[in-house]
Amino acid sequence: MTHSVTKGLSKLSANQQLVFDILKAESGPLTAYEVIDRVRTGSVWAPPTVYRALKRLIDEGLVHRLESQNAFLACTRSHQSEAWNIFTICENCGATQELSSDDIATRLKDRVAENDFLVTKMTIELRGVCRTCTNPKIAAT
Repeated sequence: MTHSVTKGLSKLSANQQLVFDILKAESGPLTAYEVIDRVRTGSVWAPPTVYRALKRLIDEGLVHRLESQNAFLACTRSHQSEAWNIFTICENCGATQELSSDDIATRLKDRVAENDFLVTKMTIELRGVCRTCTNPKIAAT
């Protein structure tokens, strides 16, 4: 997975960079405890350390939290500052993809504005079965 977010970031700490690198290397989302298990090489990691790193990475727009899974994944797309995130999640293999749709976001923003509602955060999670799982021939190639 390549990371294409290029924001004017301040430098990440070593712990934050390690957590970010672990999430970038994964094909799917990880829970905080799965991240902890992966970073326990050479030093003792307490859950608060990982949670602080995850919070900073989310604040920087480098990581997303999937609400339904209480899991985290590295961002794969460049976003506007008020990004509305859309994900597809395969219920069979867990493959997760980040989608971009300015059209959907614009329509939803217009609709909520008509109802005098201010959205502060939005994540849409579409659950189903990915192409590889629905077509075994693709998985075999």
